[in-house]
Amino acid sequence: MEILLRIGAKIVFAKLAFGPGNVKGMAEKIVFRDHLPWVFQFGKDNDKDALLVLFGQLTAIGGTDPKEVLWSQVNSAEGGTLTIDNHDKLLRFYDLAGNPQYDGEKSVKLPMTIFPTYITCAKGPAAAAERIKQAKVEGKRPVEILPHDFTTLLTAKSATLTVGVHNCLNQKLTGKLSVTAPNEIKLKSAETAVELIPGETKSFMFEIESAQPQSGNAYPCSFHFISNIGNADYAEVMHVTVAPKRTITVDGNLDDWKDVPGVTAVRLAAADPVPSGAADLAGAADLAGAARAILDADINPAIAAHRGRVTVAGVAGGWIRVRLEGGCQGCSLAEVTIRQGIEPLLRARLPDMTGLIDTTDHEAGTEPFFSPEKR
Repeated sequence: MEILLRIGAKIVFAKLAFGPGNVKGMAEKIVFRDHLPWVFQFGKDNDKDALLVLFGQLTAIGGTDPKEVLWSQVNSAEGGTLTIDNHDKLLRFYDLAGNPQYDGEKSVKLPMTIFPTYITCAKGPAAAAERIKQAKVEGKRPVEILPHDFTTLLTAKSATLTVGVHNCLNQKLTGKLSVTAPNEIKLKSAETAVELIPGETKSFMFEIESAQPQSGNAYPCSFHFISNIGNADYAEVMHVTVAPKRTITVDGNLDDWKDVPGVTAVRLAAADPVPSGAADLAGAADLAGAARAILDADINPAIAAHRGRVTVAGVAGGWIRVRLEGGCQGCSLAEVTIRQGIEPLLRARLPDMTGLIDTTDHEAGTEPFFSPEKR
C-alpha cells in the first residue's frame, strides 16, 4: 500500500507492506497535525476495525533536500523512542509484515524511525489516539528553530532578529533560546526564555543594538536551544530582505547606493546524466567506496538476521546501483528495505548521491526471508 499525503505545502510519502485485517480506502485523516508522532488513520472514528499507522519519521518524494519534509530539522534527527502505556491491553501492535508485537507488555517502547507500526483498538481509533497522545517521547530533537530574514535595514531603530520556535513533541517544554550573531551585529540580549505547549509555535524578537551592514548581505547566525525535554542547535545565513525607497541618479557616482543591501547570486547546477572525464570517474569511485562503507557498517549487520546482504553494483552520474543477495533477493519487503531504509540513510550521508537503483533479479531469488505471497 502506498500513501501520498499533502500536509500544508508539503507532500510526503509512506510505503506500507500490509497490515492486520482488510483496510479499505485511503487514509481517513492525520491524527496529530501539530506534533509527533505521525499517525495516519484508516477508517472512521467509530469503526472498531479501523487501523492506525504510526511513524516516527517521514520520507520525501524524490529529491535530496531534507527541507522537502515537514519539520525537517526534527525529522532528520535520528533516534528517539515513544513509550505507550498499554497496561489494560487496549491496543494491539503489528510489525511491517503484519505480525503481532508486544503482546502482554504493559508498556510498549517504539523506535521513532521511518518504519511503520500498525495499531488497532477494540474501542476504535479515537480511544487509541488519546492513549498515543499521552505517550512519552524520549531522545528526540524537540523543536524546529525558524529564524526569519531581516525585514528592515539593520541600522533602523526597529531592527530585530525574529526567531520562531515550534514544539514538535506531545509534551509541554520550558527552556532557553540563545543566538550567536556575527561580529557585524550586536544584540541587546542574546537569549530568551521559551515555554511551549505541545505543537505550539511562538516567535521571539531579539533587538539589534548596533550593526555594520555588509556589502554581501550575508549574516551567519547560530542558534542553541536547551529545555527540560531535550536540546537543539541550528545555523543559517540571514539576509536583509527589504528594498529601500530612494531616488537614484544614474551618473556614474555610486554614493546613492550606500547602505542598499547587496544581492546574492545563486547558481544551480544539474548533475550530468553519466560521468564524463577522469574527474567524474574518480568521483564515481569515491562515491561507490563511501556507499560500500556505509552499507557494510550500518545496513548489512542489520539485515544479516534475515540472511540478507546488499552490495554496490556500480555508480554512474551520482546514481548508485545496488544488488540484494541472500534472504533479501526475492523478499516481498525488499522494496520497503530499499526505499524506507537503505536509500534515506545513503542520502543523509552522501550529498553527491543523485538516487538509488535496485538491480537485483528478484525472480531468481531462492531463499527469500518473506515469500512473494506476502506482497
